[in-house]
Parts: sequence; structure tokens; C-alpha cells
Amino acid sequence: FPVTIEICFIRRLIYQYDTENNLIATYVSLPDIVKKLNLKSHNSIDNALKGILQKQAYGFIWKEITNQEIYVA
Repeated sequence: FPVTIEICFIRRLIYQYDTENNLIATYVSLPDIVKKLNLKSHNSIDNALKGILQKQAYGFIWKEITNQEIYVA
């Protein structure tokens, strides 16, 4: 059987790490994080991603990759 591979373009992936730099979870958006972690706001996480006033939020390290292509079979 031939395998079809689709290319999906994701604007932003946000990674949640513990303080030991172990990857905990990956999210596709700030609203996704708010919903899944039952938070009131994403402002602290956004500030941590931008390095504004803080490097962590909610006790976690947050990193992002933008303009990411992923391949789905």
C-alpha cells in the first residue's frame, strides 16, 4: 500500500519544561495551555517566553518554536 504523507504547518509550538529542563508537555497555543492547565490567564507564560520580567511561569520553564513543519502519515 502506498503511504500518503501530509505536511502540516504549525505557527507555534510551546514546550513546558520542569526546572531540571525535562520536557513535560507540548502545546500549540497559549489558549491551549490555559484550557488544559485550567489557568485564568496566559500572560505570565507569554512574558516568560519573551523573557520579560521573568524566565519561568507557574513553576515551569517555557520555550517555543515558531513556523514549524510537521509530517503526518
